[in-house]
Amino acid sequence: MGTCGGVAFQDEQPVTLEQATSQFIADAEARNLKDKTVYKYRLLFRQLTAFAKDRGIRFVKEFDPSRLRTFRAGWKDQNLAAQKKLERLRSFFRFSLQNGWISTNPATEIKSPKVIMRPTMPFSRDEMLQILAAIAERIDGCDATGKANVRRLRALVLLLRYSGLASRMENFVSIHRKQERTYIVRFQNSWLRNSKRSP
Repeated sequence: MGTCGGVAFQDEQPVTLEQATSQFIADAEARNLKDKTVYKYRLLFRQLTAFAKDRGIRFVKEFDPSRLRTFRAGWKDQNLAAQKKLERLRSFFRFSLQNGWISTNPATEIKSPKVIMRPTMPFSRDEMLQILAAIAERIDGCDATGKANVRRLRALVLLLRYSGLASRMENFVSIHRKQERTYIVRFQNSWLRNSKRSP
């Protein structure tokens, strides 16, 4: 309770962690984020809530960079998983800052983890033969329409095997036949502005 000009007024109560996380989830659902994304936020908040309970933290404004570093130190996530989790943590505290619940975003002081990318090894000759044999079996057991689809699948497998596109599968969109034995491979990422030609 405070006073101003002799008039009593109720001090504004700080926002609890439970209130802040609930409002964040409600906003995420209102923005139609993917269920998988919302689930990852819920998981992060369960872990953050358990951490706060163990240390007697109730309000979101009680978090500082030191406490968040201690929280991050308990993660089992590594590499990209840890980086993405930190991004979600930063997003939550940015949301809290924008709503006026905190004066600064403590998560911005947490440095990103070092990400070590493990190389993806190609299939061996025996593995490729097994894949192609499995496709051949599917062709024998399909009707005319199914056989056409399985043949397309076989062509895609061979394309990925010999073109190197398998390493960028998430960017692969479509292949357009331009001339006899000439195809245009199109990507959706801006890193490759021109079409890549494959014989």
